[in-house]
Amino acid sequence: MMNLEKRVIEVKLKEGQKVYYLIGGFVESGHVIDLEKKPYGYIFRLDSYGGCEGQYTIDESQIGISVFLTEEEAKSHMHEQNRGFPAYC
Repeated sequence: MMNLEKRVIEVKLKEGQKVYYLIGGFVESGHVIDLEKKPYGYIFRLDSYGGCEGQYTIDESQIGISVFLTEEEAKSHMHEQNRGFPAYC
């Protein structure tokens, strides 16, 4: 099942694509940058999510947990515990 999920992500996640993410209980949006294939899957960054040291690297496993392909999906999870990125530097 995991291989099928990875193939779906490969097709849906593209450089420059607008995605939505949860941070501190809020929904934010950003664009995928620096999408890179690794032996274990994909990593990427978001142009609007980073800290004092720069943009954070995100693993594809965060799709559906902290990063979502639609705003509606992100909003449907925004009040769940253990979802989203921390809101501190």
